[in-house]
Formats: sequence, structure tokens, C-alpha cells
Amino acid sequence: MMPSQCSRMTANRPRSGAKYKEVDMPARRIIVDGQEWQVFPSGFLTQYVGDEFGLIFVTGTGADRSVRVTRYSPVGTRAREQSLAELDHTQLIDLFRMSQPGARSPEAGYRT
Repeated sequence: MMPSQCSRMTANRPRSGAKYKEVDMPARRIIVDGQEWQVFPSGFLTQYVGDEFGLIFVTGTGADRSVRVTRYSPVGTRAREQSLAELDHTQLIDLFRMSQPGARSPEAGYRT
């Protein structure tokens, strides 16, 4: 493959350490206390790899952005994205209520 072809193929892909765009990651939306939150699998791996997954809840943008994080044990599948898809709305709300601010979590880079 020629170098020019290689650069064209990777031009639109995020580089290592780049933040994911909403379209790059499966997401769900929930409304809690009148505020819409996007829910993403965190991708952060713990020693419990398939037994524990993280979720990141995000609302707002820029300076008004708020991030919360929680972990859960999947009941069905052991794939992160599929496990998120299997959670019903009530389960997502319950997980949100148990979440902690992003400033306390490595998944969110210890930022809110």
C-alpha cells in the first residue's frame, strides 16, 4: 500500500488518546429529573474484565458538561455494548442514581 493511500484511510479515524465522538460509541439516552443524559459504556477494564462493566453518564457541553460514572455486573451477555443494550430504562435510571461524579473516577479522567 502506498503512503498516500494509508494516510487517506486513517485520516478520519481518531488518534490514540483522542476523545470519542458520539457516533463512534453506542449510546443510550435517559431523562433524570428533567435533564437528558447520554449513557456510554466506559471501555475501562478492571481485573474483573467480563464480570464488571462501567457506564459513563454525560449531560451538557463545554463548561456546562457534567459526567457521572458507575459500574455494574451484567446479567446476560458479557459484551459491553450488548450488555448496555440489554439494560431496560428502569435499570439505567437505578444505575444513574448509584453513580458518582466523574471527578472520583479513572473512567472520566478524574474530571467532572
